[in-house]
Amino acid sequence: MVVKSNQGGIGDIIEGIRDGLLFIPLYLPIALAYAVLAKIAGLSSLETVLWSAAVFAGMSQLASLNILMLGGGFFEVMITTLLVNLRHGFISLSLAPYSRGLSRKLLPIIGFTIATPSIGQIPARTEKEGSIKAYWLSTQICQYTQFVLFTLLGIWLGRMVPPDWKGVVSFAAPASYIGLTMPLLVSKPKAGLVVALTASVTGLGLCFSMNPGLAVIIAATIGASVGLFIKERDNV
Repeated sequence: MVVKSNQGGIGDIIEGIRDGLLFIPLYLPIALAYAVLAKIAGLSSLETVLWSAAVFAGMSQLASLNILMLGGGFFEVMITTLLVNLRHGFISLSLAPYSRGLSRKLLPIIGFTIATPSIGQIPARTEKEGSIKAYWLSTQICQYTQFVLFTLLGIWLGRMVPPDWKGVVSFAAPASYIGLTMPLLVSKPKAGLVVALTASVTGLGLCFSMNPGLAVIIAATIGASVGLFIKERDNV
């Protein structure tokens, strides 16, 4: 595999920004839900924006806020953050081969702004001519910037949310995390049934010993992990 790392032109930067903007439908609802939930939870506007700017992990931010609102402590927040962000470690490992030839000074920026879409974007881009460095930086910084801007928009919208919606909005993170298992339920019925049953039983059991929000997230993770080992019978 040859990774292109030559000096990039404006065309590579524009292409990266253009591709980054394609993920607005992904970042907009997550950032809005996070900002609204943060407002209901009592965070100031500055704290809400700084959290997005310093962390850039929408699902993790949503889950942590949900745990805090349900009375969770520091340990529960840390466990939740670890579970939700495990995928970033796997994404970084899968993209490591494509970073060969890039300046070490750029790696912290690239690592910080890595997001789920990167796992598909970067390998595909290396097959084209041009600078992978310019494209990689521009597309990820574009996605990071829009997430922070959408957080600001969510802060403004959060002022319009009635306080009695707290219970509804606080379920955004567990509901979103459960949604991550839906593709498996649809594409692999047998594995999907095992996932649903495992997650349901695990979640009910954990609710008696820990925060309900954390129980849902752990149960969904365990269920999805078990489903990976279930083989579907080929259609004849």
